[in-house]
Amino acid sequence: MSSSVLSRIPLLRVLLPFAMGIVAARYQTSLVTAALILAIGIGIYIWFSVVSNRSTALKAKFRQRAYAPIFLIIFAIGNAHALLNVPTEINLNDLEGKTTVARVDDLKHTDHSTSIQATLLQAGDSNTAPVKVTLSTRGCDYTLAPGDLLAFDAHLKRITNRGNPYETDYTLILRNNGFLYTQHLPLNELHKVGHTETFMNKVTLARNRVEDVIIHSSLDPDTQAFLMALLLGNASHIDSETRHAYSCAGVAHILALSGLHMGIFTLIIWMLLYPLDYLRLKKLRYAITLIALLAFAVFTGLSASVVRATIMTAFVFTAYIFFRKSSPLNALAASAILILLINPTAWMNAGFQLSFITVAAIIIFAPTPTAKDRKRNPMIAYARSTLIISAIAMLSTVVLTAHYFHTISLASIISNLLVLPLLTVLMAGGVIFFFLGIAGIDSQLLNSLLDGLFHLIDNIVNAINGTGISHIDNIYVTWLDVLLYYAIIVLAAIALKVKSWKPAIAAGAVLAGAIFVQAINRYQLPKHGVVVLNDYSSTPVFFFENSQGYLWVPDKDEVDLKKFKHIYAGLLAHQHIDSIQVVDSCGIDLPWAYVKPPFASIAGNRFTAITNKRNIAFSATQFPTTDFALITKRCHATASEVQERYPDAMLLLSGDMYEPDHDTFSAECDSCHIPYHSVKKDGAWSRFH
Repeated sequence: MSSSVLSRIPLLRVLLPFAMGIVAARYQTSLVTAALILAIGIGIYIWFSVVSNRSTALKAKFRQRAYAPIFLIIFAIGNAHALLNVPTEINLNDLEGKTTVARVDDLKHTDHSTSIQATLLQAGDSNTAPVKVTLSTRGCDYTLAPGDLLAFDAHLKRITNRGNPYETDYTLILRNNGFLYTQHLPLNELHKVGHTETFMNKVTLARNRVEDVIIHSSLDPDTQAFLMALLLGNASHIDSETRHAYSCAGVAHILALSGLHMGIFTLIIWMLLYPLDYLRLKKLRYAITLIALLAFAVFTGLSASVVRATIMTAFVFTAYIFFRKSSPLNALAASAILILLINPTAWMNAGFQLSFITVAAIIIFAPTPTAKDRKRNPMIAYARSTLIISAIAMLSTVVLTAHYFHTISLASIISNLLVLPLLTVLMAGGVIFFFLGIAGIDSQLLNSLLDGLFHLIDNIVNAINGTGISHIDNIYVTWLDVLLYYAIIVLAAIALKVKSWKPAIAAGAVLAGAIFVQAINRYQLPKHGVVVLNDYSSTPVFFFENSQGYLWVPDKDEVDLKKFKHIYAGLLAHQHIDSIQVVDSCGIDLPWAYVKPPFASIAGNRFTAITNKRNIAFSATQFPTTDFALITKRCHATASEVQERYPDAMLLLSGDMYEPDHDTFSAECDSCHIPYHSVKKDGAWSRFH
């Protein structure tokens, strides 16, 4: 980074070493080391300062050399900040069985359970350090609210991943948000013992009340879910099928509250305050708009993209109010610093990365339309600007999207051109709906307009996806691929800027290396394999040969293939699975895999699925030789009874077994020395060839 760039964007001098220090905290975990780096930086700075006082020439050199110790100082501060904000760990054995009190921070209801985010405050008779936990209940209590104090007997467990191949690391995601422990319990074991409120509890409660207004309106349920995502930042009501459809069309960003929505909200407030210009109170117009934007950001939960957009707008507006020039990149750097100060692990969030990279790319590469163009052909200028910005956004994040979601949208440019104008009108109507709802007014005309706009957007998305060429699925991109992609982009940009062949040649060399690495990885992929996956609701047995996959679910009558593809997208993308055939009760006969439920022989591994005592796998007079017995939640036999029928088999305990049944079964296996593998506890069982 040249000094000229640093002089134009001075906050980069703070952001780069601060962020590097935070990233280093994943590998450097000692506060002593951070303190040592800080002391070295301060020492070098003081020495440079003392030496520079000897002459004017040395003072000039000091300005140049001072960057190194300042870099070390800020790096150490970032490193220490990240280490000091690691989630608090507790001794679960000390807490086991004790009556524990926790404060509800947020909660979501489903048809059969409630998910609660809470903070532990007391264990037994003593207070504890505040620890964030997730609780889930069997059954719903709709009287619970943020701020409620709940008492329960603690049987907390550390949050772990399911252990399936190439799955999303949800444990890391939850850890980055401060959650290390979880507990599932019946609703009757959860007791409300009081209520206390924090500022954010009050905000959450107010947000839930607005959700209730939307839910009890006459709007179509799909429109309700869409409005809650736009106005409240709550996309939990949007089903996975809709998310996937919008992602494939390249407009998934409209389902999550982001800078786009904040910009539309700012524009709406700005236009409503237009009369202040006639009163020569334009600065007051800026100030009120900024206050409204800040209030909206707090109300919606202060997500990274919202904070980024709010801070950038605040910089621009404040600069105008105080007659200062503003730099968009400097404002972007300031928002990144503030977000990292609030949450040092935010940089690992996909939304943070996609948001900042997109905005930075648009600021750097998007041309600014002239006033003459806007005046002469406003529609053409809008279309051209939208197309260019959409193309820049897509190219700047295509590799990250592929890495996180295993898909690439090819239609995002057209989708955004058609959808964004409608989204602006829909959000403006949503703001009016918001204020009318608070006043207790349910306008049928407005509701019909909002329903029509949503269904028009939805139809556009579905029509684009219906072309069959809107996206490419099953893309597996590693972090090395991501780094190589951005290296190529940076080198190509430098080549265009300095008009030199050297960076272009380097970009070509990196591209050739990336293609070679991909070819080697593709060659080394296993040709076929079988995996017993860890799933909470069934026992999926997935096997494949080359790019063809097969799914056998012995303990479920109907299989939701779309849901399966969504949940196990990482595995399918890594193995480049193009299609999946569901194995029904008739079975399947292949040269390397034979399935005749409840028996199967796959790639030399013989399976028997035990679903209940009446099943042929348990009640037959003769039992085939079996390598692995699949124990599902429907199996109510004992481990000894299973071993009696299949003495040579290893028992595979399914992920959908109820917790008490699983623990009883595994305890019997341990006491009787019966070999078993717990898919529920230890993750998926697999064989690749």
